[in-house]
Amino acid sequence: DKSRNMFWTTSHDMLKAFSYNNDCEDPYILEEEFQVKLPGSLPHDLFPVYGEDAFWLSTSANVYKYDIKNQKFTTLNTPLKNKVKSNSSGPEGFPTIIIQGKEDYWTDEIKDINGARVYWESNIKIYKAHWFLNNNFSYPANDNIKSCLN
Repeated sequence: DKSRNMFWTTSHDMLKAFSYNNDCEDPYILEEEFQVKLPGSLPHDLFPVYGEDAFWLSTSANVYKYDIKNQKFTTLNTPLKNKVKSNSSGPEGFPTIIIQGKEDYWTDEIKDINGARVYWESNIKIYKAHWFLNNNFSYPANDNIKSCLN
């Protein structure tokens, strides 16, 4: 989260945010800044909502949008609720997509939030799918990936 200089994670039933020092020479987590109880348990995917200060969150039983500023979860209106492995949105013209496990944790198709097939290929095992777009929530525009592993 570039605007807050924090990273977000989930545990069994909590959403948490940690500040970090962003120092390659001596990296460490400064402290836990925030935590909130999830509306469900067993979180699976946490990914920024395109163009919003929010996250998509999938759990074992539902998909939510979390508004960071208002600290509020809303349930995504979709018939695809169980076994959701990832979800991703984009600008106008990009449907919000969902991966829903067919064979345990993988599938051979990507669907939109209404359940319509967006992509399918036989003999493929898809675990997660996110649109390949600039992620301005996490990184500045035209950012180069920074690695501390040299």
